[in-house]
Amino acid sequence: MPELKYILIDILPQQEKHYLQNNLGAETITTIHVNALPGTFLAQLSGFLAEECIFISENRTHVDMAIDMGMATLVYLGTEELVQSTEKIGPGHDALPQKTDQMSAESHLSPDMYAEGMEEIDLNFLCRVYQRHHNLPWTILETERCIVKEFSMDYLDALFELYAGEGMTDYMEPLHPYEQEREYQQSYMENMYRFYGYGMWLVCEKETGKLIGRAGFDYKKEMGEELQIGYAIGVPYQHRGYATEVCRAIIDYARTELEIHSICCFIEEKNEKSIGLARKLGFVPRGIVEINGKNLRKFRWEIPQK
Repeated sequence: MPELKYILIDILPQQEKHYLQNNLGAETITTIHVNALPGTFLAQLSGFLAEECIFISENRTHVDMAIDMGMATLVYLGTEELVQSTEKIGPGHDALPQKTDQMSAESHLSPDMYAEGMEEIDLNFLCRVYQRHHNLPWTILETERCIVKEFSMDYLDALFELYAGEGMTDYMEPLHPYEQEREYQQSYMENMYRFYGYGMWLVCEKETGKLIGRAGFDYKKEMGEELQIGYAIGVPYQHRGYATEVCRAIIDYARTELEIHSICCFIEEKNEKSIGLARKLGFVPRGIVEINGKNLRKFRWEIPQK
Protein backbone atom coordinates (compact mmCIF):
# COMPACT_ATOMS: atom_id res chain seq x y z
CA MET A 1 0.00 0.00 0.00
CA PRO A 2 1.40 3.45 -0.90
CA GLU A 3 2.67 5.53 2.01
CA LEU A 4 3.48 9.25 2.05
CA LYS A 5 7.10 9.81 3.03
CA TYR A 6 8.14 13.05 1.30
CA ILE A 7 6.58 16.47 0.83
CA LEU A 8 8.37 18.01 -2.14
CA ILE A 9 8.18 21.83 -2.19
CA ASP A 10 9.13 23.40 -5.51
CA ILE A 11 8.67 27.00 -6.65
CA LEU A 12 6.50 29.03 -4.25
CA PRO A 13 6.50 32.64 -3.03
CA GLN A 14 8.63 32.97 0.10
CA GLN A 15 5.66 33.93 2.27
CA GLU A 16 3.73 30.85 1.15
CA LYS A 17 6.74 28.63 1.92
CA HIS A 18 6.86 30.23 5.36
CA TYR A 19 3.18 29.46 5.98
CA LEU A 20 3.65 25.86 4.86
CA GLN A 21 6.75 25.26 6.96
CA ASN A 22 5.04 26.69 10.05
CA ASN A 23 1.96 24.54 9.50
CA LEU A 24 3.97 21.37 8.99
CA GLY A 25 6.22 22.05 11.98
CA ALA A 26 8.34 19.14 13.18
CA GLU A 27 6.29 16.45 11.46
CA THR A 28 7.74 13.00 10.92
CA ILE A 29 7.24 13.16 7.14
CA THR A 30 10.32 14.65 5.45
CA THR A 31 9.93 18.03 3.74
CA ILE A 32 12.36 18.69 0.88
CA HIS A 33 12.85 21.87 -1.15
CA VAL A 34 13.36 20.44 -4.61
CA ASN A 35 14.92 23.52 -6.17
CA ALA A 36 17.70 23.37 -3.57
CA LEU A 37 18.87 19.99 -4.86
CA PRO A 38 21.68 19.69 -7.45
CA GLY A 39 21.00 18.90 -11.11
CA THR A 40 18.16 19.62 -13.49
CA PHE A 41 14.57 19.61 -12.32
CA LEU A 42 13.86 16.25 -13.94
CA ALA A 43 16.93 14.74 -12.29
CA GLN A 44 15.86 16.19 -8.95
CA LEU A 45 12.39 14.71 -9.24
CA SER A 46 13.61 11.36 -10.53
CA GLY A 47 15.44 10.80 -7.27
CA PHE A 48 12.13 10.03 -5.54
CA LEU A 49 9.59 7.25 -5.84
CA ALA A 50 6.34 8.78 -7.09
CA GLU A 51 4.16 6.71 -4.76
CA GLU A 52 5.98 8.13 -1.72
CA CYS A 53 5.58 11.83 -2.53
CA ILE A 54 3.28 14.78 -2.85
CA PHE A 55 4.60 17.62 -5.02
CA ILE A 56 3.72 21.29 -4.38
CA SER A 57 4.51 24.13 -6.83
CA GLU A 58 3.16 27.17 -8.64
CA ASN A 59 5.02 26.14 -11.83
CA ARG A 60 2.54 24.27 -14.04
CA THR A 61 5.30 22.83 -16.25
CA HIS A 62 6.93 21.26 -13.21
CA VAL A 63 3.56 20.07 -11.93
CA ASP A 64 2.78 18.42 -15.25
CA MET A 65 6.12 16.59 -15.11
CA ALA A 66 5.32 15.38 -11.58
CA ILE A 67 1.89 14.23 -12.77
CA ASP A 68 3.50 12.31 -15.63
CA MET A 69 5.64 10.50 -13.06
CA GLY A 70 2.51 9.54 -11.09
CA MET A 71 2.95 11.87 -8.12
CA ALA A 72 0.17 13.41 -6.09
CA THR A 73 0.22 17.15 -6.80
CA LEU A 74 -0.97 20.44 -5.34
CA VAL A 75 -0.85 23.65 -7.37
CA TYR A 76 -0.49 27.06 -5.75
CA LEU A 77 -2.66 29.47 -7.74
CA GLY A 78 -1.66 32.79 -6.23
CA THR A 79 -3.82 35.81 -5.57
CA GLU A 80 -3.92 36.99 -9.19
CA GLU A 81 -5.12 33.69 -10.68
CA LEU A 82 -8.75 32.85 -11.29
CA VAL A 83 -10.00 29.77 -9.47
CA GLN A 84 -12.49 28.79 -12.15
CA SER A 85 -11.68 25.10 -12.20
CA THR A 86 -12.19 24.45 -8.50
CA GLU A 87 -15.58 22.98 -7.57
CA LYS A 88 -17.08 23.56 -4.11
CA ILE A 89 -17.84 20.31 -2.32
CA GLY A 90 -19.50 21.76 0.72
CA PRO A 91 -19.01 24.73 3.00
CA GLY A 92 -15.36 25.31 3.75
CA HIS A 93 -13.89 22.65 1.45
CA ASP A 94 -12.40 22.61 -2.03
CA ALA A 95 -12.88 19.55 -4.20
CA LEU A 96 -10.54 17.76 -6.47
CA PRO A 97 -10.97 19.78 -9.67
CA GLN A 98 -13.03 18.51 -12.57
CA LYS A 99 -11.11 18.40 -15.84
CA THR A 100 -12.18 21.21 -18.16
CA ASP A 101 -11.39 21.76 -21.83
CA GLN A 102 -8.93 24.50 -20.85
CA MET A 103 -7.15 22.18 -18.43
CA SER A 104 -7.08 19.37 -20.99
CA ALA A 105 -5.36 21.68 -23.43
CA GLU A 106 -2.67 22.46 -20.87
CA SER A 107 -2.10 18.92 -19.66
CA HIS A 108 -3.48 15.47 -20.34
CA LEU A 109 -3.95 15.01 -16.59
CA SER A 110 -5.12 17.40 -13.89
CA PRO A 111 -3.48 18.24 -10.56
CA ASP A 112 -5.10 16.66 -7.51
CA MET A 113 -5.74 19.98 -5.77
CA TYR A 114 -5.50 23.73 -6.21
CA ALA A 115 -4.78 26.16 -3.34
CA GLU A 116 -5.09 29.95 -3.29
CA GLY A 117 -2.80 30.12 -0.27
CA MET A 118 -0.88 27.95 2.17
CA GLU A 119 -2.18 29.49 5.39
CA GLU A 120 -4.40 26.50 6.17
CA ILE A 121 -2.49 23.71 4.41
CA ASP A 122 -1.23 21.27 7.06
CA LEU A 123 -0.07 17.66 7.12
CA ASN A 124 -3.57 16.25 7.54
CA PHE A 125 -4.73 18.16 4.45
CA LEU A 126 -1.76 16.98 2.37
CA CYS A 127 -2.22 13.39 3.53
CA ARG A 128 -5.81 13.47 2.37
CA VAL A 129 -4.84 14.83 -1.05
CA TYR A 130 -2.25 12.05 -1.28
CA GLN A 131 -4.79 9.41 -0.22
CA ARG A 132 -7.32 10.59 -2.81
CA HIS A 133 -4.66 10.37 -5.51
CA HIS A 134 -3.93 6.75 -4.61
CA ASN A 135 -7.59 5.85 -3.95
CA LEU A 136 -6.94 5.19 -0.26
CA PRO A 137 -9.90 5.60 2.14
CA TRP A 138 -9.80 8.48 4.60
CA THR A 139 -10.07 7.97 8.33
CA ILE A 140 -12.69 10.56 9.21
CA LEU A 141 -12.57 10.56 13.00
CA GLU A 142 -12.10 8.47 16.11
CA THR A 143 -14.20 8.24 19.25
CA GLU A 144 -13.41 6.50 22.52
CA ARG A 145 -14.47 3.11 21.14
CA CYS A 146 -14.83 3.54 17.38
CA ILE A 147 -13.08 4.52 14.16
CA VAL A 148 -15.18 6.17 11.47
CA LYS A 149 -13.73 5.85 7.96
CA GLU A 150 -14.62 5.78 4.31
CA PHE A 151 -15.86 2.59 2.71
CA SER A 152 -13.44 0.24 0.96
CA MET A 153 -14.17 -2.98 -0.89
CA ASP A 154 -12.38 -4.92 1.84
CA TYR A 155 -15.56 -4.44 3.89
CA LEU A 156 -18.14 -5.47 1.29
CA ASP A 157 -18.73 -8.96 2.73
CA ALA A 158 -18.85 -7.56 6.27
CA LEU A 159 -21.42 -5.01 5.10
CA PHE A 160 -23.69 -7.77 3.82
CA GLU A 161 -23.26 -9.63 7.11
CA LEU A 162 -24.17 -6.46 9.01
CA TYR A 163 -27.34 -5.90 6.96
CA ALA A 164 -28.40 -9.53 7.42
CA GLY A 165 -29.09 -8.90 11.11
CA GLU A 166 -32.69 -9.30 12.25
CA GLY A 167 -34.65 -6.08 11.77
CA MET A 168 -31.72 -4.14 10.28
CA THR A 169 -33.65 -3.06 7.18
CA ASP A 170 -37.01 -2.44 8.84
CA TYR A 171 -36.54 1.33 8.53
CA MET A 172 -33.88 1.67 5.82
CA GLU A 173 -33.24 0.49 2.30
CA PRO A 174 -31.65 -2.97 1.92
CA LEU A 175 -28.49 -3.55 -0.07
CA HIS A 176 -28.57 -4.39 -3.76
CA PRO A 177 -27.71 -7.90 -4.95
CA TYR A 178 -23.99 -8.55 -4.39
CA GLU A 179 -22.51 -7.61 -7.77
CA GLN A 180 -24.85 -4.66 -8.17
CA GLU A 181 -23.90 -3.44 -4.69
CA ARG A 182 -20.21 -3.76 -5.56
CA GLU A 183 -20.71 -1.53 -8.61
CA TYR A 184 -22.78 0.91 -6.58
CA GLN A 185 -20.15 1.20 -3.84
CA GLN A 186 -17.36 1.67 -6.38
CA SER A 187 -19.27 4.52 -8.00
CA TYR A 188 -20.09 5.96 -4.57
CA MET A 189 -16.43 6.07 -3.56
CA GLU A 190 -15.38 7.68 -6.83
CA ASN A 191 -18.10 10.32 -6.84
CA MET A 192 -19.63 11.01 -3.43
CA TYR A 193 -16.41 10.94 -1.41
CA ARG A 194 -14.21 12.52 -4.06
CA PHE A 195 -16.44 15.43 -5.06
CA TYR A 196 -18.38 16.09 -1.85
CA GLY A 197 -15.91 15.11 0.85
CA TYR A 198 -18.54 13.37 2.95
CA GLY A 199 -21.06 10.55 2.72
CA MET A 200 -22.03 7.41 4.58
CA TRP A 201 -18.99 6.01 6.38
CA LEU A 202 -18.04 2.77 8.07
CA VAL A 203 -18.05 2.48 11.86
CA CYS A 204 -15.46 0.00 13.16
CA GLU A 205 -14.82 -1.06 16.72
CA LYS A 206 -11.35 0.03 17.85
CA GLU A 207 -10.71 -2.99 20.04
CA THR A 208 -11.53 -5.64 17.43
CA GLY A 209 -11.39 -3.76 14.10
CA LYS A 210 -14.78 -5.26 13.21
CA LEU A 211 -17.41 -3.41 11.22
CA ILE A 212 -20.22 -2.60 13.62
CA GLY A 213 -22.25 -0.08 11.64
CA ARG A 214 -22.50 2.84 9.27
CA ALA A 215 -23.02 6.53 9.89
CA GLY A 216 -22.58 9.81 8.08
CA PHE A 217 -24.26 12.32 5.84
CA ASP A 218 -26.40 12.08 2.76
CA TYR A 219 -28.24 14.40 0.45
CA LYS A 220 -31.43 13.52 -1.40
CA LYS A 221 -33.33 16.14 -3.37
CA GLU A 222 -36.70 14.64 -2.51
CA MET A 223 -35.92 15.30 1.16
CA GLY A 224 -35.07 18.96 0.77
CA GLU A 225 -31.93 21.02 0.42
CA GLU A 226 -30.38 20.29 3.81
CA LEU A 227 -27.71 17.77 4.66
CA GLN A 228 -29.15 14.69 6.34
CA ILE A 229 -27.55 12.51 8.99
CA GLY A 230 -28.09 8.76 9.09
CA TYR A 231 -26.80 5.76 11.00
CA ALA A 232 -27.15 2.00 11.38
CA ILE A 233 -25.62 -0.12 14.15
CA GLY A 234 -25.41 -3.91 13.81
CA VAL A 235 -27.68 -6.02 15.98
CA PRO A 236 -24.91 -7.46 18.25
CA TYR A 237 -23.75 -3.91 19.07
CA GLN A 238 -27.07 -2.22 19.75
CA HIS A 239 -28.09 -0.88 23.18
CA ARG A 240 -24.44 -0.14 24.05
CA GLY A 241 -24.36 3.58 23.29
CA TYR A 242 -22.45 3.31 20.02
CA ALA A 243 -25.01 5.28 17.98
CA THR A 244 -24.99 8.19 20.43
CA GLU A 245 -21.19 8.22 20.67
CA VAL A 246 -20.62 8.14 16.92
CA CYS A 247 -23.42 10.52 15.90
CA ARG A 248 -22.27 13.16 18.38
CA ALA A 249 -18.75 12.96 16.98
CA ILE A 250 -20.01 13.18 13.39
CA ILE A 251 -22.12 16.23 14.18
CA ASP A 252 -19.08 17.91 15.71
CA TYR A 253 -17.09 16.97 12.60
CA ALA A 254 -19.74 18.66 10.46
CA ARG A 255 -19.37 21.86 12.44
CA THR A 256 -15.59 21.99 12.76
CA GLU A 257 -14.38 20.37 9.52
CA LEU A 258 -17.21 20.79 7.01
CA GLU A 259 -18.33 24.12 8.51
CA ILE A 260 -21.96 23.04 8.31
CA HIS A 261 -24.32 24.53 10.87
CA SER A 262 -27.64 22.90 10.03
CA ILE A 263 -28.47 19.18 9.81
CA CYS A 264 -31.77 17.35 9.50
CA CYS A 265 -33.00 13.77 9.62
CA PHE A 266 -36.15 11.98 8.47
CA ILE A 267 -37.47 9.11 10.58
CA GLU A 268 -40.43 6.81 10.12
CA GLU A 269 -43.09 7.38 12.77
CA LYS A 270 -42.83 3.81 14.12
CA ASN A 271 -39.06 4.00 14.54
CA GLU A 272 -39.19 5.03 18.17
CA LYS A 273 -35.53 4.23 18.93
CA SER A 274 -34.25 6.61 16.26
CA ILE A 275 -36.72 9.29 17.29
CA GLY A 276 -35.42 8.97 20.86
CA LEU A 277 -31.82 9.26 19.65
CA ALA A 278 -32.63 12.35 17.56
CA ARG A 279 -34.13 14.06 20.59
CA LYS A 280 -31.16 12.99 22.73
CA LEU A 281 -28.77 14.56 20.21
CA GLY A 282 -30.69 17.83 20.33
CA PHE A 283 -32.73 17.60 17.12
CA VAL A 284 -36.04 19.46 17.20
CA PRO A 285 -39.25 18.19 15.48
CA ARG A 286 -40.18 20.05 12.30
CA GLY A 287 -43.41 18.33 11.31
CA ILE A 288 -44.32 15.32 9.19
CA VAL A 289 -43.61 15.00 5.48
CA GLU A 290 -44.68 12.37 2.97
CA ILE A 291 -41.84 11.01 0.83
CA ASN A 292 -42.21 8.08 -1.55
CA GLY A 293 -45.50 7.10 0.02
CA LYS A 294 -44.18 7.08 3.60
CA ASN A 295 -44.94 9.48 6.44
CA LEU A 296 -41.62 10.64 7.88
CA ARG A 297 -41.01 12.85 10.89
CA LYS A 298 -38.53 15.60 10.14
CA PHE A 299 -36.06 16.69 12.81
CA ARG A 300 -33.61 19.56 12.52
CA TRP A 301 -30.69 20.88 14.53
CA GLU A 302 -28.95 24.21 14.24
CA ILE A 303 -25.36 23.47 15.24
CA PRO A 304 -24.07 26.08 17.71
CA GLN A 305 -21.28 28.17 16.18
CA LYS A 306 -18.25 28.72 18.37
